[in-house]
Amino acid sequence: MKKTGKIIEKELIYEIILFAGSVFLITSFYKNNIVTTISLVILWVAALFLWHKKNDIMFFIAAAIAGIGCEIVCVNLGVWKYSNPTLFNLPLWLPFAWGFAGVLIRRIAETFNRV
Repeated sequence: MKKTGKIIEKELIYEIILFAGSVFLITSFYKNNIVTTISLVILWVAALFLWHKKNDIMFFIAAAIAGIGCEIVCVNLGVWKYSNPTLFNLPLWLPFAWGFAGVLIRRIAETFNRV
């Protein structure tokens, strides 16, 4: 059964808000890894309580692990570097950014698939 336009619209708004919120936090606080990390964790926990779907947590973890694995390889081979790295030449908040990205890509694709 296809969802109605209003429900799909509401889901897309949540997805865009979460994306914009995570981008805002990263670009605003990237120089302070602790503040950025804590802010992203708070945003993720709030999103889980307000907007959780089955398997979001597992998808978040998988995306975070896969993303960080690729980042470690690329950064240590000199492909790119981060301005404020902490561990393995990466910022502390990066796994959360990858987790958000993975979940958002999946959720947005699922939302458009329902149209």
